[in-house]
Amino acid sequence: MSDPKDKVETYDTTLRDGAQGEGITFSLDDKLKLAKALSDLGVDYIEVGYASSTPEDVEVFKRLRTASLGDTKIVAFGSTKKKNVSAESDPGIKAILETGAKIATLFGKSWTLHVEKVLGTTLDKNLEMISDSISYLRKKGLTVIFDAEHFFDGYAENPGYAFRVLECAREAGASTLVLCDTNGGSFPDQVGKVTAEVVQRFDCVVGIHAHNDSECAVANTISAVQAGARHVQGTINGYGERVGNANLISIIAGLYKLGYRTIEEDKMRSLTALSRYVARIVNERPNPRLPYVGERAFAHKAGTHIDAVLKTTRAYEHIPPELVGNVRRTLASKHSGKAAILNKAKEFKFEITEEQAESLTKMIKELERQGFEFENADASLYLRMAEHLGLYSPPFSVHNYVATDNANKYQSVGMEVQIGDEIVLTTAESRKGLVDALRKALDRALSSRFPDVTRIILEDFRVMDLDTEKSTEARVGVWVKSRCDSVTFWTIGVSSNMLRASLDAIEDSKKYGLLVLSGKIR
Repeated sequence: MSDPKDKVETYDTTLRDGAQGEGITFSLDDKLKLAKALSDLGVDYIEVGYASSTPEDVEVFKRLRTASLGDTKIVAFGSTKKKNVSAESDPGIKAILETGAKIATLFGKSWTLHVEKVLGTTLDKNLEMISDSISYLRKKGLTVIFDAEHFFDGYAENPGYAFRVLECAREAGASTLVLCDTNGGSFPDQVGKVTAEVVQRFDCVVGIHAHNDSECAVANTISAVQAGARHVQGTINGYGERVGNANLISIIAGLYKLGYRTIEEDKMRSLTALSRYVARIVNERPNPRLPYVGERAFAHKAGTHIDAVLKTTRAYEHIPPELVGNVRRTLASKHSGKAAILNKAKEFKFEITEEQAESLTKMIKELERQGFEFENADASLYLRMAEHLGLYSPPFSVHNYVATDNANKYQSVGMEVQIGDEIVLTTAESRKGLVDALRKALDRALSSRFPDVTRIILEDFRVMDLDTEKSTEARVGVWVKSRCDSVTFWTIGVSSNMLRASLDAIEDSKKYGLLVLSGKIR
């Protein structure tokens, strides 16, 4: 049984601080869905937003009051009262009470620069604003978390006043004192040293809220916990103001490695799915380089790395990917050899001999000399390997096509496709470009034999000039990302002609998608 002192409270501020990031917005429905996902993960607190921001925020609080969120607590956010009004009549304080939330997080100034230059008031008046605001909410029965804004900058400039702010908040009834690195310019050694001093002086929970402007937000948060903080704030995927906040997912995973308890261990496997779910909500592609949960977090490319990982995964992995719901990937590339091909065959559920592995390796390296890069095109690699092994026969092939650009008004494609013993001739037009016309023509040709082919949806399209080893002519690579029901995958086409490369990538997409539809790939 873990010592209770090793429990660290998790406080998610994606709906408030995360929404302050450029390009990040949440609809009412988004906020309700995200709150449910966070409660399912088991976070302790969800900061819903500014109590007085919009009618939509008021509605969110109203709905969440009756939502089934388990032990997760809903928090209203706001500032201390304005300098020339009482707490009772301050609009922001009133709005907090109107949310019906039982917990409020108030932020107040702890840096003299902000008190004098931004608020335009005296240091004593700022302390009065903090005290009156917290005391009033406490009298109304609310638990109050105090965010000491710019605490580390304030401490560096005037440590005495920064501590007076904390003392004032604690004496007024704040249950948790959160030290904020609002400008994101602090470093772990500084954060740890200052946090330890605060923990020693106060008999309450001390928290940390870090921004990522120096790319140390997660490290600063963990440093604060190691110094005694037991409350961490962050956002999913690190969304937030400027370059973002501390990534709560990385915090949870990092603290787990160090033996601290945040969420239940069986919920750790939800971290990757949650990261990608939230990315979809904000209409962003999941960042493949995110620690722990990114698509590339456990991807191995170098032959020596792959060989070592196949022998013992700890050789190049700091945690098992399954712990956070991620998967290990080995990449077939010019840097990898037979070990990578053997592992890729195992991943694809192909049972192969050493001789077949050598043959596959030669085949793939030849394709790579032509410009194919399979490390980000697993679906095309699957098709090539399966066909080479005699495990797959393509259900169709495109023999010829003719593309016409009609004076930029619309584009048309004529295509000849062989499906089994039948030759199908088809045409299609598009106002979105010739690539879209190719896709439409192929769908039309296949639809009579494969009516569900339109469930294979093209989601992304990328083109890159290639530096090939043997060919003297310029070649282009086209990568296509597709989705078939819940399965997403990438394919590649390579040619000296961009349209041909595009068609090859789309053709692979449809072939692989048909395997998904048949249930042979899940």
